[in-house]
Amino acid sequence: CMLFWFIKSLRGFWLDLFSRNRFLWMHFLLIMLFSLFYRLVALSGNCSVSEASDLSSFFSCSYYALITEFTIGALNNPSTFYLRSLVMLQVILSFLFLNL
Repeated sequence: CMLFWFIKSLRGFWLDLFSRNRFLWMHFLLIMLFSLFYRLVALSGNCSVSEASDLSSFFSCSYYALITEFTIGALNNPSTFYLRSLVMLQVILSFLFLNL
């Protein structure tokens, strides 16, 4: 009974979230596509050494794609995995719950 209520509440939460943000799936699709594009450019050697080091992993590429998608443009880009993870989590949660 409690599990049924929890599942029903969770379903309502997701339906409400996606109804308020109709194009949310498009944002995530664009972030993933551009992450791949950034990574391919870095691997192809068509960028400077400093840019290639900034795009050294798919995670780094995802970070730049997400920051660009939501037009944040962080001035002091964090260089560690954990700080970038926190920045990306903050952006996603802000967009989802504040409907920016």
